[in-house]
Amino acid sequence: MTGGDQKNRCKSYNYTLKFAKNFKSLSENLKNLYEKAERFLTPRCEKELSRGAVLIEFAICIPILIILLFYIHDLVKIKRYYSQTEFVAQQAVNMIQNISQNRTNKEITIKDLKYVCSLAWLTLYPAQTMYVNSQGGRIHDLSHEPWLHVFYVKGLPDGKASIIWGCLIFGNKNAPNWGYWYHDNSCIYTNLQWKTNAAPESIYPSLKIQDGEVKIIIDTHLYCNSSIYNKNANITSKRQAFGCHLVFPKHSSSHSEMFFNSVVVFTPKPGLFSETAPS
Repeated sequence: MTGGDQKNRCKSYNYTLKFAKNFKSLSENLKNLYEKAERFLTPRCEKELSRGAVLIEFAICIPILIILLFYIHDLVKIKRYYSQTEFVAQQAVNMIQNISQNRTNKEITIKDLKYVCSLAWLTLYPAQTMYVNSQGGRIHDLSHEPWLHVFYVKGLPDGKASIIWGCLIFGNKNAPNWGYWYHDNSCIYTNLQWKTNAAPESIYPSLKIQDGEVKIIIDTHLYCNSSIYNKNANITSKRQAFGCHLVFPKHSSSHSEMFFNSVVVFTPKPGLFSETAPS
C-alpha cells in the first residue's frame, strides 16, 4: 500500500467520524427541541381544545336552558290561573252565604249576584279590566273575560237529583250582566250536565245530595275568543292572550273557549235560594 492510499483512507475515516458526531449532535438537538416544543405546546393545545369543548357545550345547552325556562314560566302561570279561579269560586261562595244576613229578607237577588261577581273577580281583573272596552267593539284589555255560573240543584228520592235553574254572569259594559238563564241542556259553557231526575254524579262527578237537600254549584272560568282579543296589543292567539310563550293552555273538555274551570259545591244557608230563580 502506498503512502497516498493510506493518507486518503485516514481522511475518509476522519470525515466519516466527524459526520457521525455532527449527526449525533443534530439528533440530540432535534430531540431537545422536540421535548421543549412538546412541553410548551401540549398545555396550550389542551387549553384550546378545552375552550372549544366549552363553546360547543354552551352553544348546545343555552338554547335548551332558555326553552326550559320559558316552559317552566308557562306551567307556573297556568297553575296560577287555576288557583285564581278556584279562589274566586271560594270567595263567591263566602259572599253568597253572608251578603244578605243583615237583611230581613235574606233571599239572594240578581243584584246580589252581580255584586258578588264584581267583587270576587277583582283578584284577577283589577279596576275595570273585567269589563268590555267600548272602544273598538267587544274587546277586553286582557283578551279574556270572567264568567261565573250559579246552579240550583235539588235532591230527589231514590238517590236522584235535578238541576232546577241556572244562570251565567259575565262582565259587559260598565257592570256584570246576565249572560242568560239556563233552562235545559244548553249549559255548554260549564263542566256540568243539565239533567233532571238523574244520578247526582252524572250532573257533576263530585256532587253528593240527599232527598230534599239543596245544593248550589258555582262554576268559574275564563272565556277566551278571538272576538275579544286586544288588537292594540297584537294578541292573535289564546296562548298570547294568557301570557304564555310555549305552552298552549288546555281548554275545557266541553268547550274550546273555556279555560281554567273551577267548581265548588256547597249547601246554602236557609232562606237564600228557592226553586224560583232570583229576580
